Amino acid sequence: MNSIFRSEAEKVKVLIKLQVGLGLAGLVYFIATLQVQYLILSLVWFIFLLHWCHHAGLHRYFAHNSFTLNKFWHIFTVVTSCLVCFGSPVSYSIAHRTHHMHSDTKDDPHSPKFIGLLKTVFFSWNIDNVSIVHANGLKDKYIRLAHEYYMLIAPIFFLILLAISFKLALTYSVGVLLAFLAVGYVNTFNHIKTKISYKNYPDTVAYNDLFAGLLGGEWHNNHHRYPCKYNQKIKWWEFDLTSLFISLVKK
Repeated sequence: MNSIFRSEAEKVKVLIKLQVGLGLAGLVYFIATLQVQYLILSLVWFIFLLHWCHHAGLHRYFAHNSFTLNKFWHIFTVVTSCLVCFGSPVSYSIAHRTHHMHSDTKDDPHSPKFIGLLKTVFFSWNIDNVSIVHANGLKDKYIRLAHEYYMLIAPIFFLILLAISFKLALTYSVGVLLAFLAVGYVNTFNHIKTKISYKNYPDTVAYNDLFAGLLGGEWHNNHHRYPCKYNQKIKWWEFDLTSLFISLVKK
């Protein structure tokens, strides 16, 4: 595998571990001291980081090009997608497109069937399987800059929040922690059969997990059948919060 991707993957692990550690400390502190207002703010960060930064930005916009944006929203999405700490738009797309090409095989970087449940949940992926042939996007100057300076964006944002309020900065870290667990759950339990999963498309490898769908906004069986659709809803009751955000800003 390309050594540049491996080097960035190791840096991303450091960044996400730092934010997850801070988030865990913040969550325990806010619960222990019954600071409900900061727990609510943490949930607001969680919704923004999960549904906009990851689902809409990294996943549906950059990895799948499922909708288009004007220049303002494009730049906004480039920057904010880095705040969830899952990699730059380029590196995330590389890993995710490899996942779609080799879903649930030994070449899938995060299949629970081959690397195990806990490793998938906690992002301990087999990055040796990641193919750099999917590294497009660098021709866009904003994506290129975000890729080059990715390791500075989230820390600078955290320091800005810290300058305003220590507790405010912790709420952001709690949001990252919750988004981290949510995406780990999606990557894991949408690829194994459980009592709360089903398929709209039996010939597609992934499942729709009710918990991941209703609370996490990811209908994975639908997505693997139609990866380039920004709205994953197929059945009337499959609520897709992310698609509502996208519909407000897409061209």
